[in-house]
Amino acid sequence: MNSILKKVYFHIGMSKAGSSAIQQTLCEHHAQLLRSGICYPRTGRENSRAHYLLKQDLLKRDAVDRLQMALEEASSFSTAVLSCEGFWFLNEARIELIRETLAGYDAKAILYLRNPTGYLRSSYRQGVKQKGASHSCEEYLQDVRSQERMNYPALVERWARHFSLRVRAYEGVKHAIERDFLIAIEAPLE
Repeated sequence: MNSILKKVYFHIGMSKAGSSAIQQTLCEHHAQLLRSGICYPRTGRENSRAHYLLKQDLLKRDAVDRLQMALEEASSFSTAVLSCEGFWFLNEARIELIRETLAGYDAKAILYLRNPTGYLRSSYRQGVKQKGASHSCEEYLQDVRSQERMNYPALVERWARHFSLRVRAYEGVKHAIERDFLIAIEAPLE
């Protein structure tokens, strides 16, 4: 099959920074985006709004089969958009594997960063609400400090080594996050 796909946008998160709203918009406006030459592939997100299955493949097996299938699904469009806030935490080897798979495409990663205080507050509340977390806020902060997810400079650098990376401030968005994302992927707005 002859592909006209040239551009691939990889929305990598971060969590608690509007990813669900962005993914909902991409799903709700799927037909309009397709008419504009932008494909948000179903491959890798089957029964979800986000490409969680694609992320799981990359985490568990270093597999790019599903990524290649998503690119094939988008091959009759000029642009593909892949989105999962979990991509943000992929290690160097996985990011390099993605970049190698996207060789030949104009590939860009888009990241929304949230102020650490707002992120921690929101993340803690979600943990309490969804998982019934019983640990104190202090214990939660200790746990977070032991993880890499708050080391923004290292995580940004990891992606920037392999992709043209557009970092956007979640709090700095002048309009709805969904609209900001559509502008970032050069989608026509109605």
